[in-house]
Amino acid sequence: MDTPNIRRLQQNLAEYKAEETGAYATIERSNRAGVLIPLVFDTQTDAVHVVLTRRASLLRTHGGEVSLPGGRMEPHDADVTCTALREAHEEIGLDPARAAVLSVHKPAASLHGVLVTPVAASIATPLLYSVQSQTSHSSLTARVIASLSINTLEVESVFTLPLLTFLKNEHHTCKRIFDDSGNLKWMAHSFNCVDEFGREYLVWGLTAHILVRFAVIAYKGFYDSEFDIIPDELRPGVKKPNL
Repeated sequence: MDTPNIRRLQQNLAEYKAEETGAYATIERSNRAGVLIPLVFDTQTDAVHVVLTRRASLLRTHGGEVSLPGGRMEPHDADVTCTALREAHEEIGLDPARAAVLSVHKPAASLHGVLVTPVAASIATPLLYSVQSQTSHSSLTARVIASLSINTLEVESVFTLPLLTFLKNEHHTCKRIFDDSGNLKWMAHSFNCVDEFGREYLVWGLTAHILVRFAVIAYKGFYDSEFDIIPDELRPGVKKPNL
């Protein structure tokens, strides 16, 4: 049974509606992408974890960096939710039937001008029941990760972090870049994290921005961010007309 905090978080996501912006409609499908925010609700520890990937080091763009499962829309994708689910299946072997979509969030622009829409989904109970039923002393998140099948051409590793990581000061820094006149040009969240196995990961840039913004929505009313949230206009790669 879900804990009160987990139920409250789920309710926040159920009530969330991404704001409509007319400028989004002008973006071609080829410049749209979807990323999945896969969540593990651990009722034993009253914690919510997010599944992340480290991209294969030989990839042409962002090789070796931490990201959410996702990619560009393809012609046969009905919508960006289908894109996010398809990409998660291709990259980490998460069956779309095992991902219960919770919310679709405001898009963010990447450095390459791609409009990226985050889609949050819980790893659904049928998979969790089968994983929990295994005779193991491993954590729930470790068993969920072990149940996935990564595409090594795209993904080097899969790991989890507590969602609250992205509201706490503990691992957070903010990168500030100034122009030649000393004016603030852009800012980026950065998190130096260690997973439950002691492996170090740097989560920054667009992925960090998406997760910070998502965590603020998910924990609204019962956990506030310990640092200032970077506004869209101070993010690198954001186009000025309303993106």
